[in-house]
Parts: sequence; C-alpha cells; structure tokens
Amino acid sequence: MLLPSSLGADMVQSIAAWNKEWAKLEGKVLKARREEYHRDYLQDTLTQLLKWVDAKKQRRFLEIGCGPGFLSEALAQRGFDVAGLDCCVEALKKAATVHKHLKKKPFLVGGELNHLPLRDGSVDFLYGGGVIEHFDDTLGSIRELYRVLAPGGVSFNTVPYFSISSLTYRQIWGCIPDVPVLKQLAELVHIKILGGKHMTYGYEKSFTAAKLIRMHKQAGFREVHVQRFDVYLPLYFLPGPFKAAARKLSLWRPFWPMVSVVGIK
Repeated sequence: MLLPSSLGADMVQSIAAWNKEWAKLEGKVLKARREEYHRDYLQDTLTQLLKWVDAKKQRRFLEIGCGPGFLSEALAQRGFDVAGLDCCVEALKKAATVHKHLKKKPFLVGGELNHLPLRDGSVDFLYGGGVIEHFDDTLGSIRELYRVLAPGGVSFNTVPYFSISSLTYRQIWGCIPDVPVLKQLAELVHIKILGGKHMTYGYEKSFTAAKLIRMHKQAGFREVHVQRFDVYLPLYFLPGPFKAAARKLSLWRPFWPMVSVVGIK
C-alpha cells in the first residue's frame, strides 16, 4: 500500500464506499461476479481496448481502479505484463484471490491516482473502468496517467457521460454533472444537504465530450477520441418490461450512459 499520507475529502469518501462494496465479494459471490463479468463485459471491453494497442510492441499493461482484477486476469492469460492499482485494500485482496491461479501473477499496488507510485514511461497502455470521475481534480489524474505512459502509450478510460441519463437515473447514486452551475448545485444537494447518503460509489462526476477532450489535451495527449462505450447495460433498477426500451434509448447520444475516452501520448 503506497497511498499518500494525506487524502482529499473526495478520496476518503470514495475509499470508504468502495471498501464496503469489495468486502462483500466473498466465496460464491465473488465467483458469480467474475462469471457475470466474463459473460456480459469482458469480450466487449477487450475488443474496444485492444484495437488501440499494438499487441506485439505494447506489452506493459496497467489497470487503474482494478477492483478484483477480472480484466487484468484476462490480459495476463494473454501474455501481457500486468499491474493492477487500487486505493482500496479490500479490492487488492480480491484481486489476489482472482489471480492466484496464474503462473505469472500481476503486480498489485495500493495507490492514489493523483500520485501514482510508478516511474515515468513505465506503462505501454492502461485501462480505467469508471475511475477518473471519482476525483475532484480530474485533470491532475489525467496528467499522472500521461506521465507514466511511454511515448505512443494508450490511456483508455470509461466515464459517465453528461446526458439525460446522468441527469436522471444516475442521481440515484449521487452523480455530479461537471458543468458550471449544475456541478455546484449537485454538490450542494448531495454533499451538503443529504450528507452523501445517496453517493453509493463515493464522489463521482459526469462529463461532456468537449471537457474530456480539453483535459486530455491540457495533460499533453497528442490524440484524443471520445465515443460511446458499447457494453451490456443490466439496468437492475428498472422493471423487466422497460429494460429493452431503455437499452435502445441508450444508443441515442442524448441518452448515452458511458463513453470511452482514449488518449494517445
């Protein structure tokens, strides 16, 4: 564990929330979650990530916010040199369990995204599944990702998109729209008035495509691409008859729930 000695309020809140979530993954629950990930998300995620990667030359992979490390496990099985980083000790414990069968085990480290405990240029490509939105200083996080990437390296992150989705059902878990006025209003309601009780996954923001591109360019990335992240949506909170209609709506840009933002160094 290489976390900084002092952490911001956003990090303290997120770590507490996620440690509770990861602690629930024991035995059959962890096995079921892994099976669900492999069934519903793994192949789509690999396809969208690896299309940006030269698999013959870019072998050093970092998963930020790795959680139980299901994606890291899959890439390690494909022969990549893998590292997993998470700020939650409970997540790293679960990742160690998931990876124990591998001959070449991933390197697991506890760290905070704004102070990555990695040297400059030590990573060829990285993936964060819903990670950078949990930091108030998102630009600082992106600059750290740029720093640890080698020249030509690929940063691939999925983040909540500022859309009708983020303004409606994502309020169930306290999503903060990262746009002027709305951001301050949402923080007032969810943090000051409600005391974060609806922020199930800690501090979390949604972004416009323009904001994501601008931050990545400010961090130094020479190419930035934003597009819909195409994966299965379980939509647990909706009654069965409405799920199919909601999934069709999610294909329309005003309803996009998540986007991938790809930065090339």
